[in-house]
Formats: sequence, structure tokens, C-alpha cells
Amino acid sequence: MKTILYMPKTEWTGIDGINDGNIETYKNNPMLSLTKEELQNSTDNAGKNEDGTYKKVIVEFNDFVLNPSEDLAEYDFESIKSVFNDEKIFWDHYMENDKRAVEFFEKGLSIFNSNSIRCMRISDKNTTGLNGVGIDKSSPWNNLVENKGVSDKLGNKGGSFGIGKDAAFASSQVRIVFYNTVNEEGVSAFKGTIKLPSYRKGDLQYIGHGSFSNPNEVKDPVFESVSLDPHYSRDGAIGMDKFILGFKDDISSEDLRDAIVTSSIDNFLYAFMDNKLEVKYGDLVINSETIDDLINQYKLTEENKEDGKSHLSNLTVEYYQTIKEYDEKLSIKILEDDDVEIFVKLNPLGCRRAAIVRQSGMKVFDKDRLNARIGFSAVVILRGDAVNEYFKKNLENTEHTQWSLDRAKDPKEANRYQQTIFKAIKDTIVKLHEENMEASIDAEGVSEYLPYSYIHGKKDTKRVDSLSNEVEEKTKLKKSKKNKKDIRSTVEISLEMDEDGNITERVINNNDEPSPFPGSVVPPNPDPVDPRIDSDGEEEKLEIKEDGKFKIKREIPSSEIKAHLIQRGNNLYELRFESNIEIAHGFVELMISSEQQAMAIDVKSATSENESLIINKNMIRLVDVKPNVEKRILFSLKSEEDWALEVKANESKE
Repeated sequence: MKTILYMPKTEWTGIDGINDGNIETYKNNPMLSLTKEELQNSTDNAGKNEDGTYKKVIVEFNDFVLNPSEDLAEYDFESIKSVFNDEKIFWDHYMENDKRAVEFFEKGLSIFNSNSIRCMRISDKNTTGLNGVGIDKSSPWNNLVENKGVSDKLGNKGGSFGIGKDAAFASSQVRIVFYNTVNEEGVSAFKGTIKLPSYRKGDLQYIGHGSFSNPNEVKDPVFESVSLDPHYSRDGAIGMDKFILGFKDDISSEDLRDAIVTSSIDNFLYAFMDNKLEVKYGDLVINSETIDDLINQYKLTEENKEDGKSHLSNLTVEYYQTIKEYDEKLSIKILEDDDVEIFVKLNPLGCRRAAIVRQSGMKVFDKDRLNARIGFSAVVILRGDAVNEYFKKNLENTEHTQWSLDRAKDPKEANRYQQTIFKAIKDTIVKLHEENMEASIDAEGVSEYLPYSYIHGKKDTKRVDSLSNEVEEKTKLKKSKKNKKDIRSTVEISLEMDEDGNITERVINNNDEPSPFPGSVVPPNPDPVDPRIDSDGEEEKLEIKEDGKFKIKREIPSSEIKAHLIQRGNNLYELRFESNIEIAHGFVELMISSEQQAMAIDVKSATSENESLIINKNMIRLVDVKPNVEKRILFSLKSEEDWALEVKANESKE
């Protein structure tokens, strides 16, 4: 017999139920979670080449079927059935109303008594294997196979809380997983783990978590390489195999393939593009050579959105384009020179998010709230070992889905480091935006200028109308954007303000389907926001200052002026103004650009040639403007967020 089932006894009288919190965490999307966790484990243990670089990790998935009574006989199959029966009897007696545990064991017994049990094998190559077999301390082998909630990974590794391994148990209908390794230390080992509720039999109580161990010593594994898949053998190659018994039978091979593709690419896009990872399932191969075709095949489109299949996140597709066709690529220093790399691409309808990616190529989370008014996407790669270790230990949450300053030992330091990254993205967005505007705008007049409303990256730059920013009293905002011909479809954006004044934006397309880019954030209303049209539909009466220079004589037509508005960053804007006629007295109005109703935005200060200009709400005074002489005005706004602005010029009465 290769293994025997060992169920440890306990003197503790408390009972652990069927609802294991770690396992339940992964049950909502078990296959998507399993794929991510397994690829993370394998890439964490990537082997090294002679020159110190990491090898490309290869991970293979394969589902197969065994006959329990025949193929599992030498793995103490009869004891498995006996334990399931004892558990069923105990929980049927112990629980009067909730019979979920009883149903679980009945399902397991029916699988064991059938002629087939579906299994899943997950194997990796070009890794270190599971080192530390047989030692009495924390090690990759012990933390995966033996321990609970223990992780001791280095800073450049993805996981650090020791719960990801339970994704495999969430996809098993009987909660049994076998592990096999040939590690770089020259050791081969094979052992199984079973995770069940605790139970009593007679006067004895068992903890429910047991192992399939060496018949000669239950604490040890079998010291040889073993395969439960009859068509596979490791043949001495360094790496690890995981065999999941009772793999979910409600997912077809086709759906399994789709889940592997979408979860792999959504979570490890950069690892594939950087040739760090290859994934196989049957004839499916995901690597740097096939990634283009697979993204085109699995991206969400109008034609396939109703087919009920798994599709790639639209964020992933946008990040893919960002890395391939970035507008700027830069490296910055956090702890070491060039230890963070950033790709940035402008796109008026972009997701306005940045993917935060670990050194291994795994995406941790999508950072939003970087720039509310300029469309873009960005990818941040934590390149260095030190910066990976710092952010993992100090900021990452248990699920590895966000950075939280509450976890940091020194929140001020951690905030400074993360803000260095975010500021680099923001500054790059503003710089690219300015360059794009200077290269593409041909303003015939100030009222035609919309600073973020251009299709970036095309030779023939086209303007599309900008979005409204009208705010309703109940803190729910709606704004719509209609097409210019053949440019963009109708878009509706619904926004909701939270208690801190932050507004979350959700985009709805012309088919009333949620956008793949929820969560973009725009700031609360500028203080104050004065519409040019009041609630009664009457034109707003402009306040007349003592010198009388803000009283409109006439609006200056665009044919008589030229203007160029540039966003300098740090709440600084530059207006380059040139008139074909002489303007003795006049003023410009600054508005948040909108297709349907422009919104006034208050000016904080304005200067020209180092002299302060008179301002009134959203108006800046002009005096003695000579024909065909460019006048440059620097101004800042009371709202410190980035806004897309348009300008209206007026001549005023003396």
C-alpha cells in the first residue's frame, strides 16, 4: 500500500463545522480562483537559470477519471469511505435542522460507490519544486501540505497568508488533494490531505483534517514520485504535481478551458507577455506567442456578450493594448534604482485605472482615482525584490487585492512610497495630455476647445463631445454623451456620492449594459458651481464689479479670436489668447466642458506677465488687448482636481 489514511484524535471538545472559512472564500468562482492560486504558487517557485534570471514557468492542467474501487485501492480507499460514513452518522445526529454536512457526506459516498471519480491534475515545470520535505520547520512543503494558515514566502512572492492552497479543496467535492514533488534538493515526496469537519465516534473525537501518509510513519510522506493520472509521469523532472479528487462535475471541459484562459490572462497578463509563464490544457497553449489570438478570441464584444461563456475583462484587454502601444514607458525609484516600471496610454474613453503588477507578472489590483477627467490606462510593474517585499508585507491585504495603509508599520512612509508611484502616473498623464493637445488641436476659437476630447493615437485626430458634469441635489448624478458620426456610441454615466464627497462613476452603454470600467471617480462639485442657465431657464445675471468691467457688451465670435488652453498640472492652467481685433475691456469665462450645459468653475487666481488679474467667480478680466498679439494667462482653480475646460470670450462695457 502506498499510503494509509491517518485521522488525528483530539481532546478538545469543541466542534469544527462543514463551513471552513478558507475553503468557502473560493467557492463563488472555484475554477477561476483555482487557476489564479495555482499559477501564483508555481510562479512564486520559479527556478533560475545559470545567469540568475528566472526560468519560464510551465503549468499544465488535465482532468481525468478514475475508478475509485480499483484505482484508489492502494491509497486506503476503504478507510476513506469509512470516515465519510462515520461523519455522516455523527452530523445527522448532532444537527437537528441544518443538514448541509449530511448532504456533503452523502454526495461523497455516492461518488466513492460509483464507477468513476473525476480528478484534476495541475503540474508545473521549471520551478524549484516543494523544498523542505521532512524538516521540522517552516518550508514550502510543510506550509502547503501540512500546515494551516502558515506562509513564509520571500518578498518577491505573491502569496503570504497561507490560505490560497484551499482553492483546490473548494473545487473538490470530497475535499481530498494529493501532492507530489521532485524538488531541487533532490528529494521526491508524495502525500495527500483531507479537510473535513471534526466528528466523534464512540468516546473518541477526531479533528477532521487528516493525511494520506507513509504506511511506516504517518508523519512522513511516501519518499518517491507518484502520479494518480494514469497517462502522466513526472520522470524525475523538478517541479510539483497536485491531484484533486472528486473535481467538480458541473463544469464541462469546454467551460473549464474557458475558465483557465480567462483567469490566467486576467491575472497574469504581463507574465505571458514577458515570456515568464506558459499554461497548457489539452491542445490549449497560453504563452507569449498565442496571447494575441487568445485575447481577440476571448474579449467581450457585442456579438458574444450573450453567449453565457467566460470572457476576458475589458480592463485586461485595455492593459494589453497599453503595454503593446504605450504612449510613455518610464522607470522610477522607490527603494532601488528603476525598481518600478510604468506604462501609460491616453484614451478618451479609457478605464482611468492602473494595474498594479508584481515582479512575477501577477496583477494584484486595479488602482483608480488617479485622474478623473483625462481618459487613460496604465500598468505598474514592481520590478525589484525589495519593493515587492515592502509592499507585500506592509500594504497588501489577505486576498492580495488592494494596498491598505492600515496594515503598514509606518503608514506615513508607506503612503509616501505609494504616492510616489501614483504621482508619477498622474504627472505622465498630464504631460502626455498637453503634448497631445499641442500636437492635435487646431482651435479656430476658444469655444471650440475641449482639452480631453480627442481620439488619441490616430494620425487623423478627431474630436468627440465631452461629458456633462451636472450634479443633482440627491447626490445621484447622471450625464449622457452622444455620438458624433461614426466615432463613439451613446454613453450614459451614473454617479453616486459617498459620505466623504467622493463620487463613483458607472458607465452604461447604449444597450444599457454595465461598462467594464466601473468605479472611475470624479471629485465633488467645485465650490461653488454656477450654471450659466439657472433653474428657471433664465440666463444668469453676471455680477458687476465696481469698475464695471464684467458687464457683457457682446460675446466675441470665434472668428475674431484664437486660443490654446494647456493643463500644466498641480492645478495650474495656461490660456494663450490672441484676438484679431482690439479689445479695450473684456473678460473670459471658464467652464467645465459639456455637450448639453456648460458648468461654470471658480477661478482662484490669475496672472499675466507676473501681474495679478482681476477675477470674479469664473471670469478673468482682459484689458488693452492689442490685435494679433498673443496674451498668456496663467490661472488656478478653486477645485484642485483636473477638469476639461472650455472658454468663452466677451467684450464688456466701460
